[in-house]
Amino acid sequence: MKEPVEEFTLEIGEGLNVSPGSARAAGAAPRRRRSSPWPWVAAALALAVSGVAISPGGERPDPRPPQTAWTHPSTPGRAPGAWTLEGAPVVASSTGVAAFEPTTGAELWSVPLDDPACTAAAEQLTCVHGQGEGAMMATISASGTLHEEPLPGADIAMAYDGDLLVGGLEPERPWLGRFTAEQPRREIWRVRAERPSDAMRWQGMTLSQGVATVHSGRDADGWARFGMAAEVETGEMTTAIVLAPGGSSGFGAGPPLGADPDMLLPLAGPGLDVPGRPEAVVNRRGVFTEADGDPLLEVNGFSLAAYGDDIVAFTADPGAPPEHREVRIERLDVRTGESLWAIPLDLVATCPCARSADTLVLTDLVEREDPPEFTSPVRVRALLGVDPEAGLLRWRLPVTGPPDAFTADVGRLYVLAEGTLTAYATR
Repeated sequence: MKEPVEEFTLEIGEGLNVSPGSARAAGAAPRRRRSSPWPWVAAALALAVSGVAISPGGERPDPRPPQTAWTHPSTPGRAPGAWTLEGAPVVASSTGVAAFEPTTGAELWSVPLDDPACTAAAEQLTCVHGQGEGAMMATISASGTLHEEPLPGADIAMAYDGDLLVGGLEPERPWLGRFTAEQPRREIWRVRAERPSDAMRWQGMTLSQGVATVHSGRDADGWARFGMAAEVETGEMTTAIVLAPGGSSGFGAGPPLGADPDMLLPLAGPGLDVPGRPEAVVNRRGVFTEADGDPLLEVNGFSLAAYGDDIVAFTADPGAPPEHREVRIERLDVRTGESLWAIPLDLVATCPCARSADTLVLTDLVEREDPPEFTSPVRVRALLGVDPEAGLLRWRLPVTGPPDAFTADVGRLYVLAEGTLTAYATR
């Protein structure tokens, strides 16, 4: 068993530069902190909300919202989710998992499960339903084929490299482990939280750049209540960073006092493939040769998504005065630092994100209270559809709050919110 590590939450507005990997520094005191965009971003928000112009660096786009194609009711459970598997939207609800025909919304298949938590990998879902000794794992293919087997103590699971990553309870004491998928199942490693958490059960699991993270449900402001993370190869516990609209919640082996948590955040989704540098690490502040390595590209803002040798980032002009500061989405070549395109914005675009072959879907934020109160919660005002190749803002979908989940496919956006799955035609 690995040494337990206490939780912290990243404070809004905090952060100084620190090398990646410093979250593992010995003797770091446990803290509860939250992280959000930097003060210059808050200043940009303040100016925009108060009516002061922010120079867009060109004519502002006026994208239309995508057209609604169809809707379908969905009863939210403990872990509402939406994915696109082989072109079809698939939704997890309190009663099970269902897939729908992309054009008409007709149900293609459904699998009844008791309030599952699901993850997606290799065009199939891994869902855990039931609790304690009665917990079951259901593997569901894109065509709806179901395979079930017992997984006692599990609360969520993900397929990885022929094994299983599992988040569980023992009892009420969170743990994260890696096990062989084949029976009889063998434990490869398991780490446990030092104390019980009253924020259970597990709701989500992510795998990014070799780090597995599990987190519980979110509070009213969208922040995760509890999380754990470990390196999948070694089981070494590390900082759990859970993306939320406008920032991130952090738990685990927290950064030293004064550290910038955004330096520790691995970019959600596939890692960046830099030719000749497969060990490159991408976090919100840029791309580095490796953990604790030298910068290949530093971002004056934060990274959003990786595309081959490039990253798409939210950036700003550091030399301009606040009343004329340009904020934008920008695609940058990691090898040269060249800007391939830039899209001017009014406010802040960030993740959680979704992506398809032709679209990157971002969340667009606005402050709920006047800065410089950096602890003010932020809210999602829209989803933005960006063409990552052409560098165009294709559409903007207004929303009243953060969706439970959203996913994208070529020409389609699927949003799960307030008990309804809505399909939009995006081209």
